[in-house]
Parts: sequence; C-alpha cells; structure tokens
Amino acid sequence: MKMRTCISATMLATIVFASHCHAAEGDDSTDHFAKTYSGFCMKHINNPEALRTQLIASKVPKLPPEQATHFLSGHEGDAWPVPYQGRLGNLVLALPAGKNVCALYMRKANQADVERAFIKPVGQAPAPLVVEKRTDKHADTPGNGETHTISYAWSVPQAKRKMVFTLTTASSDKAQLHVLASAAMVTE
Repeated sequence: MKMRTCISATMLATIVFASHCHAAEGDDSTDHFAKTYSGFCMKHINNPEALRTQLIASKVPKLPPEQATHFLSGHEGDAWPVPYQGRLGNLVLALPAGKNVCALYMRKANQADVERAFIKPVGQAPAPLVVEKRTDKHADTPGNGETHTISYAWSVPQAKRKMVFTLTTASSDKAQLHVLASAAMVTE
C-alpha cells in the first residue's frame, strides 16, 4: 500500500512540478531545465531503467561512451544531450546503469533562477507525502568555485524508501558546470 501511495504521489509531484515550470522566474533556459528535470528525472524516479529503454527504443542519439563517462561519475551507463532551441550542448541527461538515479547537467545557467525553479516544487510535497530538507551547504570546489547544494526528501511517514531531489549550482562564470540536479529513490 505504501509503495502504491508513493508511486501515485510521484505522478502528482510531476504534475505539480510541471505546473510550476511556467511560473519560474528567469530565462527560457531555466524553464527548459525545469521541464526536462520534471519530464525525465521526476517522472521516472521509480524506474529510471524504463526511461533508458524508452530513449533507446526511440533511437534518441546518445553521447559516445568517451563523452558520456564524464557525466556518469565512474559508472557504466548512458548520457544524452538534450536539445534546446535546435542546439545541443547546454543540457545532458545521465542514467548510470544499475543505479536508481537520474541526473541532469547544465553547463551554463543563472544560479538563483535555477534554485528558485527547483525549490518551489520540491520544497513542498503533495499529500500524503511529507518533505524533509536534508542539505543546504556551500563548498569551494576546484573545477566550479563556490557551489551550493540543496536537497529534499519526500516520503510517506515512517517509510524506509524516500524520493530524494538534489541540486548543486555554481555561480562563477568560470565554472565548468553550473547545475547538477538529480532525482533518486533511496532506501534508508
């Protein structure tokens, strides 16, 4: 019963997130990020392998393995460039094999706009789920300078399985990567 409630709540969360996308302040790339994150990562949080199968069956061009490895954190898997206004290169969707995680990378973005677009829907869980803010920290990193990581977990009360939504942003113009967003189903 808890699993069915969790799956139903995930579908509702995707709808809620998508409806907030249009209300996000910022430029079109922020809106594109929000729609891509909700349409791929949030929608398939219970089964990222189904998303991989769908993308492969649709013959969506993926990155060659030597380029994909950069987005897979040392794991096997696949990565796809996500087109935006007819161009490629700013967004990459990554699905590590055997991991219950979906990641979205954005090369250039406005940190504040992306954070607002992310927090607005994931900072509030649809009933019967409860939300827990897990992380809100700043760090200095070699490749991206000052970064900000925030994460939220959604679950039904006393559940061991949780949906975890994480966003790391960088504000420096010299950052190699401005955004890493992930959605994962975890058991604690």
